[in-house]
Amino acid sequence: MILVFLIFSGGLLYTFNQTKTYKAVGSIRLLDGMPTSRIRIDDLLPKSELLLKPIEVTTLTDQESEIRTEIELFTSQSLGRLVERRLSDDLHKRFITPYQSSALLTPLTIHEILMANRKIERIGDSTLLEVSYIHPDPMIAAHVAMLFMEEYINDQLTREIGAYMVLVESLLIRVDSLNKQISRYEQKLSQLKLKEANGAETQSLDLALKQSIQMCGMLNRAIEEGKLRITMTEAYAEVIDKPYPPLYHYKANVIRNLSTSLSASLFVAFMFLRLTRQRDKDNFYAIQTGLRES
Repeated sequence: MILVFLIFSGGLLYTFNQTKTYKAVGSIRLLDGMPTSRIRIDDLLPKSELLLKPIEVTTLTDQESEIRTEIELFTSQSLGRLVERRLSDDLHKRFITPYQSSALLTPLTIHEILMANRKIERIGDSTLLEVSYIHPDPMIAAHVAMLFMEEYINDQLTREIGAYMVLVESLLIRVDSLNKQISRYEQKLSQLKLKEANGAETQSLDLALKQSIQMCGMLNRAIEEGKLRITMTEAYAEVIDKPYPPLYHYKANVIRNLSTSLSASLFVAFMFLRLTRQRDKDNFYAIQTGLRES
C-alpha cells in the first residue's frame, strides 16, 4: 500500500509541477461550392451554350463527403509543413524552448510537435470547423492556431486555381485540335467546289465545318472565362472566430495525468496482491509437502 501511495503521490506532484499548457481556439466556416479537384466546363459557360459538350461531365460529391475531404486536407502532414515554414526565427525559438527543457528520451521535431498539438473538429452537423492549438506559451498557441487557418485558406486557393489551370490547359489542347480540323474541312471544301462535286457531300462537309467553328468558339469563350476565374478566385472558407491568447491554462493534461497515476497505482496494487497470494500459496504447499514427508 505504501508503494501505491508513493506512485499516486508522484503522479500528483508531476501533474501540478509540470509546465502549464494553454489552448487557443478559433473557428472557420466552409462556404458553398467548395473547391474540387476538377472544374467542369459547365462551371464556365451559361446553360444555353452547353448543347455541345466537348468534355465529359463529372459527378460532384455531396456536401458531407466534401466536408470530410476538407477536414482530411486540414489535418494533413503537408499543411503542417506549410505552417512550420511560417515560423520566423523569433517564433521558432519561442515555440521550441519549452520542449527543449523537458526530459524527453527522444527529442521531438517541430513538425511532430505541431501535428501532435493541433486539433480540427467539425462543430455538430454544420459547416463550421473548430481549430485549436495547445502550447505552453499562450501567445504562441493563438498564433499557431491562426497560422493553421491561414494556410488552409491559402491551400484552398491554390487547389482552386490549379483546377482552373488544368481545365484551361485541356481546353487549349482541344481548341488547337479543332483549329487543325477546321483547316482540313476548309481545304477539302475548296477542293470539292473546284471539282464541282455533288451537293450532298458538300453540304455534309459544310455542316461539319460550321459545327466545328461553333464548338471552337464555345471553347474559346470557356478559356477566357477560366483565365478570368484564375485572377478572381476566392477561397471557399472564411475565419469566423480568430484564436486569441487564452487566459487560463489547459486542464486536459491534469485529468489525463491523474487518471494515468491512478491506473498505474491500481495496477501495482493488483500485481502486489497477486504476487503476495501466490507466495502464500507456495508457502502453504511447501508446508503441506514437508508434513507429508515427515
